[in-house]
Amino acid sequence: MKNYIFATISLAAALLFTACDQEAPMDTDLYPQTAYIVGAHYRIIDEYLDLSYEQDTVNISVAISGNRSLGSDVKVTLEECPEAIDTYNQREVSARARQYRPLSTDIYQIPSYDVTVRKGEVFHTLPVYVNPSSLHCDSLYMLAFKIAATSMYEATKIDTVALLRMNLVNKYSGQYYMNGVIKNVDNPNDSLVYVMPRQLTATKDGRTVRMFHYNNSTFASE
Repeated sequence: MKNYIFATISLAAALLFTACDQEAPMDTDLYPQTAYIVGAHYRIIDEYLDLSYEQDTVNISVAISGNRSLGSDVKVTLEECPEAIDTYNQREVSARARQYRPLSTDIYQIPSYDVTVRKGEVFHTLPVYVNPSSLHCDSLYMLAFKIAATSMYEATKIDTVALLRMNLVNKYSGQYYMNGVIKNVDNPNDSLVYVMPRQLTATKDGRTVRMFHYNNSTFASE
């Protein structure tokens, strides 16, 4: 019995010393750390511009992948790539459909293309300030960005371009459900009750929306 107890204690001690010699998995990099634009793997990132604002803001988030917190600041530099919008139109949009267009450079401002992810953080954002009043509700707008340089780590090799799709909104826009009755003018007793979803689109300001109903359009305001 004494020999059995001694052997058990010796084995436990050996396992303890072995465990102490090994690093905890979360203390090492389990996979390479890379810089990337959050949402770029979806290709399209939906942003919303409120037409009731003189200036609205959209944000681009840049992150560093990895299982450990950053030990130092990482600076990531972005750049615009409007050619990516043309590529998207050619590959994804019918030639007879409305094409996406880049925002005119005179209606948005980017104070800096540098984003610094601070020590201990996972991501940080770059603001884009847009003056939406000149945008037309029947046009499609995008901005495209990619990573140009990093102070540490490499930029991701896949999903490198983020396309920001601009959606025009105000506090009345969005999806509504319409309850109605369709009547036969020749036979009023012949009617159909329906519930239909309708998308109200912001048009020119903070109070006006538009709804298409069959071949007609109806305007509503506050």
